[in-house]
Amino acid sequence: MVPGWFEGGQMPIQRRLPKRGFVNIGRVEFQAVNVGSLSRLGQGGKVDRDALKAKRLIDRGDRPVKLLGEGEVTAAYQVAVDAVSESARAKIEAAGGTITLPEPKKRRARGEGKVHHARPDDRTVRGRKPKHHERH
Repeated sequence: MVPGWFEGGQMPIQRRLPKRGFVNIGRVEFQAVNVGSLSRLGQGGKVDRDALKAKRLIDRGDRPVKLLGEGEVTAAYQVAVDAVSESARAKIEAAGGTITLPEPKKRRARGEGKVHHARPDDRTVRGRKPKHHERH
């Protein structure tokens, strides 16, 4: 047995555990709100991220909100959230409410160049650093 970092015959735990799995770095983590909990906001009215945060139905104001269809809707709400399930949409619209979703992001087609916006005239554009053979 080799003396050193693994006395006692066992390797460290980080080397014994298998290194498998996948973590999707592009996953969008929604905050879920059920339509049954909208009754805490009062009878009807506007439902957006600020109203949900004020009534403590969501924790964070910077994550997207998804409305789910668990529960019953008794009033007409004007909902402005990031995503809505089909059952929640049916219940809100059956109660006379409306749903507003944000515009989907537009993606460029493959090979299409980026759109560069015009710079303001007061902003000076600095030139590039001269190459070595251009300095003398």
